[in-house]
Amino acid sequence: MPVELAARVARDVADAFGDVLELRRFPLGLCHYVYDVTLADGTSLVVRVASPENAPLLAGAVAWHEVLSSIGVPLPAVLEAGLGPDSGELAYLVLERLPGTDLGEVYADLGAPQRRNIARSVAEIERVVGKLPLGRGFGYARSPAGPFPHREWAEVIRENLARSRSRMERSGPSLRHDRVEILLEESATYLDCVQPIAFLDDLTTKNVLIHEGVLSGVVDVDHVCFGDPLLTPALTRVSLAAGGHDLDYIDEWLAHVGVDGHQRRAFDLYTAVFVLDLLSEADQQFNQDQPVVVSVARANRLGQLFESLVP
Repeated sequence: MPVELAARVARDVADAFGDVLELRRFPLGLCHYVYDVTLADGTSLVVRVASPENAPLLAGAVAWHEVLSSIGVPLPAVLEAGLGPDSGELAYLVLERLPGTDLGEVYADLGAPQRRNIARSVAEIERVVGKLPLGRGFGYARSPAGPFPHREWAEVIRENLARSRSRMERSGPSLRHDRVEILLEESATYLDCVQPIAFLDDLTTKNVLIHEGVLSGVVDVDHVCFGDPLLTPALTRVSLAAGGHDLDYIDEWLAHVGVDGHQRRAFDLYTAVFVLDLLSEADQQFNQDQPVVVSVARANRLGQLFESLVP
């Protein structure tokens, strides 16, 4: 979908709320087209625009916003939703603009006590979400009613591995994937015991908003994942390591929830899976103007993390 079309839809939608002073696309995100909007009266909004194939994700966001807000998850209010055939060319959401910036943008400027406090806040959000009823299956559900795409938790992990393997196939067979497959088989007993617990899988270095050193809210909940909540800190670990950041945030998160030896080994497995996932994004364009570039330094840091985890 041309970015010009998404920007036009975002501006047209925002015009209904007042004169648009500035419309700026957020640089992060590989699925939707998300715009930071400032109106002439100083009001700030966020407009999310989806391509036709991703419109169901925005419908999921509306459903989950209602559920998650009701249990205390600090989400922005949904101000307007255009999801049906009469909503224009593209599906969209207009949301309240919470104060703050993605955690990854300010992480290096935070002190260790601030990072630990934020980690505890995110872990507490996940604890609250985990009290929702167990899923009737595993994986990413676009609504509380499902569907739940997998019967086993291991299938979710294998699907991620298959995706990254497919992306990287053009450069030759991946010995790294083979090594993770072995680790996955060794973790089979643990994975078979995982219950379909609800958690927010994308509260990583993005979607966690930080204002004046504290968490102000979370965003982008198009779906809720059901399975092992350790998946989210594992992805966050990879993102932080790729940027060369201190990992005390992750240490605090794990300490807050408490993990035993079996969980720690699964956490390392998930980390290895996400290392391959991030490496596989190289040269993928997604919804960006240019393909993703994975720098040599970033690739080396990810490679070192992988080698520390997988025999």
